[in-house]
Amino acid sequence: MTRIEKDSLGSRTIHKNTYYGIHTQQAIENFKISGQKISHS
Repeated sequence: MTRIEKDSLGSRTIHKNTYYGIHTQQAIENFKISGQKISHS
């Protein structure tokens, strides 16, 4: 199950059971640091 969120850069499909939105999804797609825990920096 997914939902579609839109912003000025376009739209993204996001899993329905996640708490984050389109901006976090874009960060995950565009920046390698996304998804790393703070304790690993």
